[in-house]
Amino acid sequence: MPEGMEAMQHLVTIQDCATLSLTGVKEVDSFDEGVVILRTPCGLLTVEGEGLHIGRLDLEKGECCVDGKITALLWSSVKEKLGLFRRGRDR
Repeated sequence: MPEGMEAMQHLVTIQDCATLSLTGVKEVDSFDEGVVILRTPCGLLTVEGEGLHIGRLDLEKGECCVDGKITALLWSSVKEKLGLFRRGRDR
């Protein structure tokens, strides 16, 4: 885990598969109507769905709200993602 992230609490709440509220958000890596990728203390969180949009974002407080039809959540290690990018550049 990157330095300073381990102390931040990460809480995820989903209401009716339509509203996702998060704490512990450090950064938004990318977003569109089908996928939102967020950096959290647990790694990268990929939110998949339809008609997704970020309704509220406060990076100073680490809070984020994603609205739309949420179909999947996937956490992945930040180190693994960076490692894949590095390998691609080395070839």
